[in-house]
Amino acid sequence: MSTWSAARRWLRDLVAGQPVEAPRYAGVAGLAEGIHAIVEVESLAAEAIYSCRPLSVSRKVNAFGRPIHLGLVGGGRGALAAACGMAMSGRRTALIVRARDLTGAQDLLRSACERRIPLVVHVELEEHAAYHAFADLGCAAMLARDLQHAMDLTLAARRIAERGLGVVLVAMDVGTAGAVRNVKALDAGL
Repeated sequence: MSTWSAARRWLRDLVAGQPVEAPRYAGVAGLAEGIHAIVEVESLAAEAIYSCRPLSVSRKVNAFGRPIHLGLVGGGRGALAAACGMAMSGRRTALIVRARDLTGAQDLLRSACERRIPLVVHVELEEHAAYHAFADLGCAAMLARDLQHAMDLTLAARRIAERGLGVVLVAMDVGTAGAVRNVKALDAGL
C-alpha cells in the first residue's frame, strides 16, 4: 500500500467519520456594543460593578440570585478605591475604567495586587504604553484582540481573580470598547 492511498483513506475516514456534535453551550448570536457587552457578562457573576461613567445592566440580580450594585464614582482613583473596598468585603466586584482615569491610581492598584484582592479591572486603552505600565504593577494582565475575545477573557479573569486571589486586568482598545460587533453571548444554561 502506498503512502498516498493511506493518506487518502485517513482523510476519507476523517471527513466521513463520526458526526461532529454541536457544543453544549454554543452561545446566542447577536449584536453588542463593547462596554455594554462587558457589563452584561460581568453582571452574570459580579455583585458590584464600578465605573467613572454611567452604566446600565439588563438584569437586577446575577446568576447566583444576588442583587447587582452599579457604582458611579467621580474619578478613577475613587472608583478603584470603592471597588477594592467592596472586593475586600467579600463581594464579587468589577471595575470598568479608561486608562487615563486609572493612571493617577497606580499606587492603589499596586496595593490591591500586593493585598491579593480578587478584583477584575476592565481598562479601555488609548495607547498600549498604559497597558505595559499597568502590567508592571503585579496584576495578571490580558489584552483582548476584539469584543468576543474581551467577553471570553472576562469569564477567565473572574475565575483567575477568585481562584488565584488577585487583581486581573482585562484591557481592550478604545475602538473595540465603543464598536458594535457580532458576538456570541452566553447561554442562560451556562
